[in-house]
Amino acid sequence: MNIVCILASGVGNRFGSSIPKQYHLVNGRPVIEYTIAAALGSEADEVVVVANHPHIEELESKYGVVCVEGSKERGLSLINGLNFIKENYDCKKVIVIDAVCPLVTPALMNQYFKYLDEYDAVFKSTPTLLTESSTTPSKTSVSLFLFKSC
Repeated sequence: MNIVCILASGVGNRFGSSIPKQYHLVNGRPVIEYTIAAALGSEADEVVVVANHPHIEELESKYGVVCVEGSKERGLSLINGLNFIKENYDCKKVIVIDAVCPLVTPALMNQYFKYLDEYDAVFKSTPTLLTESSTTPSKTSVSLFLFKSC
């Protein structure tokens, strides 16, 4: 079974808004909607969203996803999501993705599922464009790390 686990319990303190960034509108749609749509359009058998109240019921009814209660800390939210998946599904592959990824596509998620046929873990990394010591944006690139068990 393929599952996409979307982390959406953040409150967006650094974003500087009273509304978490995943619920801000981009082109008339909440940012999280783009990520959910990509997951639902992929080869995922289930989409699990780790979120906080009051958003859980709306996410479940509007998008048909399964929601799990998040936590105040990202790591604990991830653990909640993974524990829920482990307890409720015979899952072979999991993609964990942040809710604020409006440019992700079903095809990209499917590619990650394919990588998981051969590798034990796949990590995508996008470098920061600006650092504290730099005022010039660096070239945009994406690194993909593929791991096999020893």
